[in-house]
Amino acid sequence: MEKLTYDACVGLSLEKLNGELDAIWDSFKEDVDQLKDFTTEEKCLIAGLIKCPRNEVITIKKNGYGLDPDTIQILIIFGQVGKKILSDLWEKVFLPRIEQRYGKNALKKKADKQMK
Repeated sequence: MEKLTYDACVGLSLEKLNGELDAIWDSFKEDVDQLKDFTTEEKCLIAGLIKCPRNEVITIKKNGYGLDPDTIQILIIFGQVGKKILSDLWEKVFLPRIEQRYGKNALKKKADKQMK
């Protein structure tokens, strides 16, 4: 498993983040070709992954509080299957869309960790 840790800004709750990720995930089901930065092979892999519920493929969990009481620390966890493509999806699609909606500092990345 791959795990990324972020501090979420004020106003971006775990529930809102899960809702945003679900909406983006569902949009892939309608149009996987929107993923312009991915190869045809990667799009095929994504098309297979999106048949699963998003929370079974990319899990979001609260990991305590951030630097101040108004922020929360969250974990983004990618499953074993397709973790490289999921990591790329996070960096190229999910994170930019969240930043577009909630601002560039919506999620502040912490140190990356690998779990086996």
